[in-house]
Amino acid sequence: MGRFVWKIGIVGILAAVGIFSVSVLGGYRFAEGVVQDHRAQSLQESFRHLVAFGEEAEAKARGKRIVINIPSRQIALYENGQKTMRYPIAVGSLVSPTPEGEYRIEHKEINPEWVHPKQTKRRIPSGPANPLGYRWMQFYEVYGIHGTNQPSSIGRFVSNGCVRMLEPDVEALYDAIPVGTPLTIVYDRIVVERQPDGAVFLATHPDMYGKQPLERQAVHTALENYGLADFLHLDDPVFWGAIAKSSGESIPVGATYVLEADGKKLPVYATLYEGKLYIPVERLGRILNIETKWDPSRGEVASRYGRSYGVFFGDEVYTEPSALYGLFFLRAERDEEQRVLRLKLHIPEG
Repeated sequence: MGRFVWKIGIVGILAAVGIFSVSVLGGYRFAEGVVQDHRAQSLQESFRHLVAFGEEAEAKARGKRIVINIPSRQIALYENGQKTMRYPIAVGSLVSPTPEGEYRIEHKEINPEWVHPKQTKRRIPSGPANPLGYRWMQFYEVYGIHGTNQPSSIGRFVSNGCVRMLEPDVEALYDAIPVGTPLTIVYDRIVVERQPDGAVFLATHPDMYGKQPLERQAVHTALENYGLADFLHLDDPVFWGAIAKSSGESIPVGATYVLEADGKKLPVYATLYEGKLYIPVERLGRILNIETKWDPSRGEVASRYGRSYGVFFGDEVYTEPSALYGLFFLRAERDEEQRVLRLKLHIPEG
């Protein structure tokens, strides 16, 4: 670990005459009495920024919402940010694509009647011959989520723009959501998912609508959102070859811990790499509103409160949980079961 070493100056003089005493805590040297009053208030304010950041993320995820990804042909229900349901679907063909955008469930119906969209006199009552199955959830004009009497079509790009589901799946979703539930339909070939055990997987899907070329920068950005981009080598021909197949198969790409402050989960991750956890220092500092500076000659990162060792991966400076105290006076408690790193402010008493 890097040490916070006082240079000769006013603080050193005051320490020498006994006004300040110098002690060592957690591997860092600092002058007792420095972290007092306005600095303590400043640290508390920084920690409130951190908690507020987590509260804002939780507020955005609050409630129920449906997400449909066209390339992956998957529909998912999220409740308070947690995925509670996921099912395979059929989506629109190339000539009649499923519309992207932000919608809400406008209408729900059990045992719907099928009506031809252009010849309204052509109708099929509820029953085995009805292509809508036994559930209908309208979200935009003539488009809806519904069952199907052609289960073999699930997983394909074959509909007139509606979203088909297997009957048991659509009935479960129908029962789980009210009218007004937000619905987001995206076209995203690159899917990164984090499992409850912290394992992260990447999958790429076919570009059936021909609108999203697979680019390294897009994959980098998707992995960056999960704290992994700086630890992976997209230029590796074997790794990129697996990604470029766009087979939809899940590729394991790493493992992470979620950062948490005062019970609020942050959209920031600590990355497990070669048996050690690494935290993005600059990003955490920005949230805390504490500037950090990287000293490549010494391999250290510094804040206005102290300095510690750091390591450079990709475009970011990282450090281990134990070093956060020397930079931000944060203690990190590691929860192996939940894969969470809980941050707590600890201001030493003068």
